[in-house]
Amino acid sequence: MFMTLGLFVCRCSFFNSYYHSYANDVWALSSQCENEQISVGRSYQGSSIDVSNCVFSRSSLFSGSGGVIYASGGTYTIIISNSIFYNSSCNDRGGAIYSDSSSSSIRMTCVHSCSALNEHFAYLQANQHLLEYISIGYCSPKASGNYPFQMYKGSQRADYINSSMNQAESCSGFYTAVPSSFSSSFCTFSNNNVSNSCCLEFAYNSGSMIFANIVHNNSPQRGIIVDFMGSYNLNYCVFYSNQDTLFCLNSGSLTLSHCFISHASTFSTSSSVATSNNNSFSKMQTYSQSYYYTGFCLIDHILSPTQKHYSYNRESILILVLSAFLE
Repeated sequence: MFMTLGLFVCRCSFFNSYYHSYANDVWALSSQCENEQISVGRSYQGSSIDVSNCVFSRSSLFSGSGGVIYASGGTYTIIISNSIFYNSSCNDRGGAIYSDSSSSSIRMTCVHSCSALNEHFAYLQANQHLLEYISIGYCSPKASGNYPFQMYKGSQRADYINSSMNQAESCSGFYTAVPSSFSSSFCTFSNNNVSNSCCLEFAYNSGSMIFANIVHNNSPQRGIIVDFMGSYNLNYCVFYSNQDTLFCLNSGSLTLSHCFISHASTFSTSSSVATSNNNSFSKMQTYSQSYYYTGFCLIDHILSPTQKHYSYNRESILILVLSAFLE
């Protein structure tokens, strides 16, 4: 029922260990896990999970939540590193991962072409979250469903995330809700598209984001950034060439400091967006700094036992981010 992939080749800039380097930042991952190419059921269910150097893909839509990993018990721990989730989809929540656990840690992971009704990649509810060095791209290509991923409750830390070229009905970048604490740094959200509203949404409580690229996104309703009854600070961020309204507040407060803002449409739905010392640094410097830390995976092809090949334009990653600060 299960087959193991022989070789997975992807293009990314931050996978620098456990991988065999090819030329021009092309990395080949020799699969070390079983139950990776999934046709029926899930790979992991109902227990604590610690996986590394895995490549997961689904051959069909999963009926339910958590297309690859499902853990709902509160006391479980989820640890995922140096892995790839490709083309995993379900008709409920968490195209690849659904987790209600005590802690979740996901790092150095590439997510590509995943889809779900909600949370195309992952729904994560935990007392403690750590997400870093993650690339999430080309998720939900039919613009259905909401959020590439959601962090819910607990202390939340998201660093070096690149969530770009995703499509959704709402929240094409990410969604965070009810954190006990929230911090984020060196993230990129670029070329995301929604049919309804927002690229990023902060819901309830408070937190901060520093050194982020938020460029080339849209939001026909509400705003690119939505603050729902929370108090958030955005520092040293770049807002460039986004469409529609930039900020939307719903009984919350949003403070921008030392940000570069270039926006031709409506700035905010509320006058309570506080700004200070903005447009006071070089956009080139900030784009370059953030891009360096937020690599983006570009999957070139898969060599499977059936010798099927999946090809992508090797240059699209460079066009994605570099075009934003070369204009």
